[in-house]
Amino acid sequence: PFCYPYQMVTTTAITLNREDDAPSLIASQHIKRVINSSATPTNLTIIHPTIINIGTSLNNGDWRFTPFFKCNLLLSIDLANSPSLSTIGDRAFSDCSNLSNILFPPSLSIVGEYAFYKCGFTSLSLPDSLTTIGRGAFQKCEALSAVRLPTSLMTLNSYVFQGTALINVDLGKLRSVGEGCFSCCSSLSKVSCGDSLTRISDFVFHKCSELRVVENLHRGVAVGGASPFADCPLLLRDVVGGGVDVIRSLNKRA
Repeated sequence: PFCYPYQMVTTTAITLNREDDAPSLIASQHIKRVINSSATPTNLTIIHPTIINIGTSLNNGDWRFTPFFKCNLLLSIDLANSPSLSTIGDRAFSDCSNLSNILFPPSLSIVGEYAFYKCGFTSLSLPDSLTTIGRGAFQKCEALSAVRLPTSLMTLNSYVFQGTALINVDLGKLRSVGEGCFSCCSSLSKVSCGDSLTRISDFVFHKCSELRVVENLHRGVAVGGASPFADCPLLLRDVVGGGVDVIRSLNKRA
């Protein structure tokens, strides 16, 4: 790890305007030097007219060398002024435990696997340009209690929001939800399904101990071999939409 949690009370704002960097990646060594030299909690703004990817392409996929891995000094990041940015790569901000605020650019289309694993967000508004969220992208963001999913998103991959503090989830226009996507969300109490939903994979809501209401779950939804609602003890008491029979039939798959 290259960043460590210092006990400071000030916040340093850093603006990077690195037109000489490769457009496919922010140079990780440069980022490390800038943040480490501040030695204080950092609000980072990246202004770059041509950068398209924050990720691992120059490191042969070795996530240990991503620009922000385990950067506990990072409090917030503003990407809104990087108009060409389309991809946040695998583990780009993984284990940034104090990262609680991010502004995404309207051009963003891909968030990679475990990109924000164990970050400190309390809420997220994902841009409408987003089409892909990788496996475990926001997994174990334990303070995350609210998220707005974009209408452009058709699929949520496995474990994207596992172990978060989400309370209500609106699946919007999603067509499919991957394995364990919302599992172990112990505060989740209500899920609203959209008319476009056609598939729920195994254990999607496994161990959501407060889940009581599932709205608009229709009988045409396909499920995997194991119940999406396993170990949800309160669910059968109050189900809206498809009715108790739908949930019971899904639970029989467990």
